[in-house]
Amino acid sequence: MGFDSNFIFFGHFLELISLEEGQGFLDGCHRILKDNGVIRITASDLTKIIDLYQDKNKFVGRKEYAGKIFGDPDLAPCILFQNLLRLWGHKFIYDRGLIESILTR
Repeated sequence: MGFDSNFIFFGHFLELISLEEGQGFLDGCHRILKDNGVIRITASDLTKIIDLYQDKNKFVGRKEYAGKIFGDPDLAPCILFQNLLRLWGHKFIYDRGLIESILTR
């Protein structure tokens, strides 16, 4: 007995598992997703983290973000970057291009 789905949604999950586990998970999603089905993924975005590091994020400044999230607006950019990569159990942070590449192969 198989399982087919018209819609798959998950949020902030991929970054908690290794790249290899993420690829296997996405392969499994593809296997059960019906033709013309929709997969919706929310995840931390490496590009946005880099933008914060460079203080080029169009939505929030680095100091404002560091102050609100880590309580220190003067947090060194390198520490901010490392915190965003490693805190909350993150194992691998994707960018949109890699997720699209995995899904289309």
